[in-house]
Amino acid sequence: MNNASRYIVGFLLVAIFVFFGVAIFRSATNNDDKKPETVATVVQAKTLPEYAGTDAEVSVNVVGPIIGEAEHRQIRITVSRDRRTLDVLQGYQGRVIKTKSYFNDQSAYDVFLRALQGLNFTASKTPKIEDEFKACPLGVHYEYALDKTGSDDEDFKLWSVSCGVDIGTFAGGPGPTIRTLFQKQIPDYDALVEGVNVQPLQ
Repeated sequence: MNNASRYIVGFLLVAIFVFFGVAIFRSATNNDDKKPETVATVVQAKTLPEYAGTDAEVSVNVVGPIIGEAEHRQIRITVSRDRRTLDVLQGYQGRVIKTKSYFNDQSAYDVFLRALQGLNFTASKTPKIEDEFKACPLGVHYEYALDKTGSDDEDFKLWSVSCGVDIGTFAGGPGPTIRTLFQKQIPDYDALVEGVNVQPLQ
C-alpha cells in the first residue's frame, strides 16, 4: 500500500470515529434534557375520623317493610360534629313526624367515627339485586350513609336487608353492632321509638 492509500484509509478511520463520537454525545445530551415523566397522583379516600372536624354527618336509617303509605315507618339516626338527631318518618316521601336532637362535640364525634371505621362502615360490594326494594319487600331495609362531605365522590349511601347478609351494597359490620352504636347516641331512644313498627312481615 503506497503512502496515498494509507493517507486515505487513515482519514476514513478518523472520520468514522468522529461521526460515532458525535452521535453518542448527542444521544447522551438528549437523554439528560428529557424531563421526568409525570406520575399521576392517586387521591386516597379519607378515613372516617378525618371528617370529625368538618360538616360531614353519618346516619343509619331503618326502613320498615313495604306496606300502606300511612302505616309505613322509618327510624333515622344522624350524627354530626355538633348534633345527634333521631327522626321518625312516615310514608315513602319521608315526612318527619317526630324528631329530637342532642348536643355533640368534635371529640365525641371523633371517637364515634373511629368506632365506625373499625367496623368498616364505608365498605361496599356489588349487589346481587340492584333495586333494594326488589330485594326484600316484606323485610327491613338498613341504609348506611355519609353526607355533607362537600364532595359527591365522597358522599355515599349503602344498604342491606333483613332477608340475608349477602344481599345489598353494604359490606361492613356486623350491622347490628353498628345500629346499636347509633342507638346509644340517643339517650332516650327506647322511649322515642315506642310504638313505631319497623318489624319485618315475614
